[in-house]
Amino acid sequence: MKYGKKVFILMILLSFFACKKNPASKISLHENNSSNYFFDSSYGVVNSDVVRLRTKPKNGSNAITTLLDGTVIEILKVKVDSNNKKWCKIQYKKYKGWVRYSELQCYLN
Repeated sequence: MKYGKKVFILMILLSFFACKKNPASKISLHENNSSNYFFDSSYGVVNSDVVRLRTKPKNGSNAITTLLDGTVIEILKVKVDSNNKKWCKIQYKKYKGWVRYSELQCYLN
């Protein structure tokens, strides 16, 4: 059991450092006519202490769970809200929801 934890932590660290090799903070997004942006394939790393994964792309929507700084997530799409703020629909483990784009460092695979 002791080695299992160490291997898990090592895998997380390796995935985090592997992310740094392909930065995509200036990636081009594919826009459709409903203000949704789609990535071909992308992932991100949470870059805030604690981020709420929300049910809708709005600050006041219910939180599904919280994500900690350094958490690696898959980005499914990006949406611009009525206040011109970008939100990412993401998947983390069994959870799908929305986080603000500014709380992530985004990368392309």
